[in-house]
Amino acid sequence: MIMRLDNINCFYGTNQCLFDVSLNIEKGDVLVLLGPSGAGKSTLLRVFNLLEIPKAGAMHIDDQDFLFDLPVNQSDISHLRQKVGMVFQQYNLWPHMTVLENLVEAPIKVKKMPRELANAKAAELIKRLRLYDLESRYPLQLSGGQQQRVSIARALMMEPEVLLFDEPTAALDPAITTQLISIVKELSATGITQVVVTHEVELARKIATHVIYLEGGKIVEMGTADCLSSPTTEAFSHYLSH
Repeated sequence: MIMRLDNINCFYGTNQCLFDVSLNIEKGDVLVLLGPSGAGKSTLLRVFNLLEIPKAGAMHIDDQDFLFDLPVNQSDISHLRQKVGMVFQQYNLWPHMTVLENLVEAPIKVKKMPRELANAKAAELIKRLRLYDLESRYPLQLSGGQQQRVSIARALMMEPEVLLFDEPTAALDPAITTQLISIVKELSATGITQVVVTHEVELARKIATHVIYLEGGKIVEMGTADCLSSPTTEAFSHYLSH
């Protein structure tokens, strides 16, 4: 097991958006979070790297334990985020930096990686993610699919154990979606654990090893990818049929 959540509760103001969420994630899993808008998928995703800090519950990842009825130390959050990378829906690339600069900035500043080593690692990821000849371009000079691959490469530069994707195929055409599926499968084969929020059931069918279906901030169904073809709850069956 690489990550465990126990009885996670989250609030926006006085409105509760996650209710007693508990789950385990194993190394190399591709966990897909499904559910209607407002179900709590993105909130749960943001808990994994503490962009959203719960009001109650506990989280264990690797060598770290967080008890959310106590204040969370910022240095512990920073340490966590070196192990849990995120590919944002809007990519969040630094617009004033080239592709290469976007890739090497965090490893050099945060992990104190020597620039020569960072450049070599960036060159390897540029080749791996088929970003040839784009090193000197700025984000606004890239297509959506290219920006997404740069965002994935930037996250991988930190050598994460877990990689989070928030609606990774939103606004992408089918060819780029196919590329993303290949990347997710390749990363899974290397042992990187991935958590993916999506509305697209067909994407889930192609990449998931495990699935969680949420409604109203609660887990309604949880299981292996088999539940996509044989749901055990009426709510999930209804969701899959639409």
